[in-house]
Amino acid sequence: MVTAENLAPVLQVDRLSYYIPLWRGYLVRQPAGALRILDSTSFELYSGEMLVLVGESGSGKSSLAKTILHLASPGFGRVMYRGQDLAQLRGESLRAVRRKLQLVFQDARAALNPIMPAREVLAEALAPGERIRPNERILELAELVEFSPALLSCTPGALSDEQCRRLGLARALAAEPEVIVYDAPVRPDADQAGLGMLRLLRSLQSSLSLSCLFLDRSPSPAYRYADRVGVMYAGRLIELAPQEELSRHPLHPYSQALLAATPGIRGLPGDKVLRLPGESPRPGNLPGGCRFHPRCRYVQPVCLEADAEWRQASPGHWVACHMV
Repeated sequence: MVTAENLAPVLQVDRLSYYIPLWRGYLVRQPAGALRILDSTSFELYSGEMLVLVGESGSGKSSLAKTILHLASPGFGRVMYRGQDLAQLRGESLRAVRRKLQLVFQDARAALNPIMPAREVLAEALAPGERIRPNERILELAELVEFSPALLSCTPGALSDEQCRRLGLARALAAEPEVIVYDAPVRPDADQAGLGMLRLLRSLQSSLSLSCLFLDRSPSPAYRYADRVGVMYAGRLIELAPQEELSRHPLHPYSQALLAATPGIRGLPGDKVLRLPGESPRPGNLPGGCRFHPRCRYVQPVCLEADAEWRQASPGHWVACHMV
């Protein structure tokens, strides 16, 4: 939980963007624009905080996770860990910081070596000082994530999706990180799986001094455990606020529709369901101005001309909307 004692952010994401260049031609390649996957995203993650970012598939969550850890090179912007710009670090300094920032991938099974038993997966990830007692530490990690020791001899193919996710989390914890970035899976059982992992991560936060960035499609699990919740749309963070504030007073029209359509969350007075016309734009076909304006019921001429500025509408409540 964010308190007066931990106001210094552990992680700062400043105007982070990620573009995929497009080319034309075969023998002579020429630039042909770029796909805007992630665009000018800014937020902070505080010590001991559970920050949940939600958004439908294609909103840029997985690209955000990979760009934060520099698994994908940012086209613009900075990622700061404890005041250190990751882009300025090299060699051992970068490796040391990367151990403090760990990612649990969306497809946990694909992120594991298919022929390596779970025990070896964890042994490989241990810090050098812990390799003198690997068996003891491996059992400790399995217990932390509620992974049965009987499964340590199994390869990922013999594990369920849920067990692979827990093994992926145990591997991340082996590095003794300060920040866990958890990219929730896109599956029919995603909400239930996300709830279980949120509950587990929340229980680990106090004992391991973790800060968690949890990325999910649905806000439903987030509202039980999140300190703050952010909403992403078409590659941009459009609203961010404390959990209770966002559920009671969503400001962006997309946030209002998303929360009103989520069971158990009062997004608007009377739980009125707001049906949005059309579909989310694809990265290669983003509209000019505000990218939400083709679906917005409040659209004004200014929305067609310029994207909205990311600003603080009230203490702790950030939004990108011309009409707020």
